[in-house]
Amino acid sequence: MPSNYRKQLFDSYYSTHASSFDKNEQEKLVWSRLYIEQNYLKHLAAFDRAHGALLEIGCSKGYFLKGFQSLGFDQLSGVDLSPE
Repeated sequence: MPSNYRKQLFDSYYSTHASSFDKNEQEKLVWSRLYIEQNYLKHLAAFDRAHGALLEIGCSKGYFLKGFQSLGFDQLSGVDLSPE
């Protein structure tokens, strides 16, 4: 394994691994919002959507962040190792 394998992997992670999941962006946004509504909102019932901060680690193109934003969450951040 080359010594810079990790750097090569993350520099092109989106185009080599994740891009096949994002063929239809609008469909992915709808799916993400529904998933959030079904699996996250019950745990965030007391969360202040306007002032509380959410961080998504490994956000890729930010579909979950956009889903949370569409549900009134304002303080959103995302990080991903891949610059793509």
